[in-house]
Amino acid sequence: GGPADAVLGERTAIEWLRTRAPDGLPRGVLSHWDRGHAIEWAGDRPTVATNFGSYVGVDSYRDPARFFLADDLRAAEALLERREVGHVLVPVSLPRLTASMCRIAGLPAERYLLPSGAPAPAWRRTLLARLVDDGRPREGEGTSLDFLRLVHAATRVDPAFRDPSGRPRPAAFVWERVPGARLERRGAPGEVLEVLVDVDYPAAGYALAWRARVEVEADGRARVRLPYATDGPNGDGVVRRARWSCGAADGVLTVPEQAVLTGGAVALQ
Repeated sequence: GGPADAVLGERTAIEWLRTRAPDGLPRGVLSHWDRGHAIEWAGDRPTVATNFGSYVGVDSYRDPARFFLADDLRAAEALLERREVGHVLVPVSLPRLTASMCRIAGLPAERYLLPSGAPAPAWRRTLLARLVDDGRPREGEGTSLDFLRLVHAATRVDPAFRDPSGRPRPAAFVWERVPGARLERRGAPGEVLEVLVDVDYPAAGYALAWRARVEVEADGRARVRLPYATDGPNGDGVVRRARWSCGAADGVLTVPEQAVLTGGAVALQ
């Protein structure tokens, strides 16, 4: 893979959006502002911010940067809801624009970048850091992203960005906003509910691991919000393995697509 593959991978991800507007979910797409023209032209989808130069207010220009640099997940989710966003397009190269996004969002760049330009600890807590790394749990936390599911990984890679094993990462990712299924398990306070979901993206030869680890609360219930369905595809993603455990009990996880799309309850028995 070379630079041309990275450009083509991002373009095919945008074209993927054209035919994947989710039924009953918003059509809007959020990405870095300079992708707006391509999303509206090649993806035929409305955007939060564009590079046409005709922004609908200053906030429409600033909100993508605010979203990507957010470390408050509920505030980030509320921004997507307010902007009627159904999908988020994340080029794997987007971290290179962190300094620019700080200027746009009115945030101090030194909070997120070291003098060398390397990511500071605060950057690793941002939503952007998680969106280019499978939505993994942040350090000290036990749960992957719960309001976004990865629905497309570009089939072309960007050789400038590699995973810990040295393998080039997909050139772009498309995430979908969903209410998420509300998993619940009864147990003794202090017991730990763990949920493990492995998702494959065959066309891209890619896979991710979704994880949650939460304690049973004082009311005797552990609650997890899961954005992936097990009874059908999650965009291009297919669940290969889904299991839960709590105390001495464990089992195979079954989560209907309908529960993911409506916020439906799923009792773990």
